[in-house]
Amino acid sequence: MKLDTPKLIIKCTEALGDLNQYPKVVPPKVRASKAKIVMGMDGVHGVHTGIAEDSLDGYTVSVPDVYAYIQNRVHLSHSTIFSILDGSGRLAE
Repeated sequence: MKLDTPKLIIKCTEALGDLNQYPKVVPPKVRASKAKIVMGMDGVHGVHTGIAEDSLDGYTVSVPDVYAYIQNRVHLSHSTIFSILDGSGRLAE
């Protein structure tokens, strides 16, 4: 099968540029909620006392090889995948 690589790059770049179809990838966050148990005459109740949220920006995590993953799934060359991601403006995600 003959593949028109430049045409494929243009179509994929346009599709990835549509944030409605492919929303922006955001780093994960950790949220902790704190509550206490209050026992009264009317029974046991939970009372929300606090919440904390933190992004994982300062933590080091192992990043998977995205190129190899995509390459194994769609059988495109590394340079074609790079051209698609670079052209979409979403390479940093």
